[in-house]
Amino acid sequence: MDKGNVIRTYIEREMPGYSVTMLPARGVRPFGFLMERDGYQYTVEFEEDFLNQHDGAEIGKILADWQVIESVCQGEGLRYVVTPRGLRLDSSN
Repeated sequence: MDKGNVIRTYIEREMPGYSVTMLPARGVRPFGFLMERDGYQYTVEFEEDFLNQHDGAEIGKILADWQVIESVCQGEGLRYVVTPRGLRLDSSN
């Protein structure tokens, strides 16, 4: 399974009832995801360096350890980025 599908599966498991849409590449971010439900939108993108440094089997554990979903859900309407160093707000917010 490719890393995009691994991450999508993780998000769908952690955010039941949300529609999860893969976003197109932006610069050094091969993809991201938009999660929506009842008018609420959450966005997270993944830097290429993060994806290259971790295999698919460990990505879910890293996202859980870093509390990515919990953090993203605190910033409705903001765009977050997963980098090799952790989660950060996108500078365009």
